[in-house]
Amino acid sequence: MAAGGSAMFTWTLTAAGAGTEKFTSTASGTEGALGGALTATASGSLAIQTAAVLTGTASALPFTLRQGQTITVTFWVANTGQAPAVLVSPTAGANPIPTAAVAVLGGPVPAGALPIAGGATQGFTWTYAAVATGSVAFVPAAGGVDGNGGWPVSAFAAVPWSVTVTAAAVLKVAVALVPARLKIGETIEVRMTVTNTGASPATAVGPSLLLADPAAADLTGGPVPGAGQTLAAGASVVYVWTLTARRPGGLTLTASATGQDGGFTVGASALATATVAPRFDDDLVTYPSPVNGDRLVVALRLEGDADEVRIEVYTVAYRKVWSGRWTNVRQSDGEVQVDAMLGWAPGPYWLKATAMLAGGTQQSFTVAKVVVKR
Repeated sequence: MAAGGSAMFTWTLTAAGAGTEKFTSTASGTEGALGGALTATASGSLAIQTAAVLTGTASALPFTLRQGQTITVTFWVANTGQAPAVLVSPTAGANPIPTAAVAVLGGPVPAGALPIAGGATQGFTWTYAAVATGSVAFVPAAGGVDGNGGWPVSAFAAVPWSVTVTAAAVLKVAVALVPARLKIGETIEVRMTVTNTGASPATAVGPSLLLADPAAADLTGGPVPGAGQTLAAGASVVYVWTLTARRPGGLTLTASATGQDGGFTVGASALATATVAPRFDDDLVTYPSPVNGDRLVVALRLEGDADEVRIEVYTVAYRKVWSGRWTNVRQSDGEVQVDAMLGWAPGPYWLKATAMLAGGTQQSFTVAKVVVKR
């Protein structure tokens, strides 16, 4: 070997077992000029690992559930080898059998391409909705690469995990408002029909009613019947409430029903809207023809105290000939006397009455009667 030169010597070995192997290499020769002996020694070590080996264990919970409920499937992937497994990813789904029995909601979480060190475990999770009744088995799988050798490694659930899906009660709700149009102070009936469209009885079925604006109406009756009903598969029940409208505009409400099915809560709800008109919006009332000496009295059935009451009188041609205004009219007053009627020409006339709350919001009342007193 010339001065400054180098040479490489190579040995090929086959690992017989795992562990740490130490190597010592010695090179010897003779010095060219003087003939003296030359030696050189080097040592090192090499870690020998068993190949990555993936094994899988699955679980699916709950063991028993109703149609429509959620199943959580977890697949635990363990690397029982010493070499790391890299790029480990589960299959897109948890391989349900039969596939049509469930619908995937999400997963796997995490999505994959993960390393799993030797001796470590990684979990992957899916969520499913139970669609059909019967037994459903899950056989998840995962695959990756040996981090040392580069060959593929994979794992399957050693034992398929099964859950049982039983028939469920399914409540459907339909709501009708009668009438759909009304005036302030009038009564509306809320009719909620609850039907069990499922295959299992629903017990302890009860209704509830929620107004979008609690001040829009007063509950005056119901629900009839009350809570505690049992609905067989295909059976229905009608719940009825009565309300009294208090504010003009849209009367919006949500009617709901809940029940029990084998320890599980089932329920449904529906939205409905009725139109509430102001009671005296363009609503004219006639009264008899007055003569000299008559005194007109308008009897009111107020729904509450009014900050202001206005009465307007029109001819039959709808020409306003008189108007009056009263403030702080109490519900208990009962009537308003129109003294300005004295000396008027014979009618007939039309009368329009309104009552207003503070801020200009119209308050309802009913013109119970219009009389002429002599």
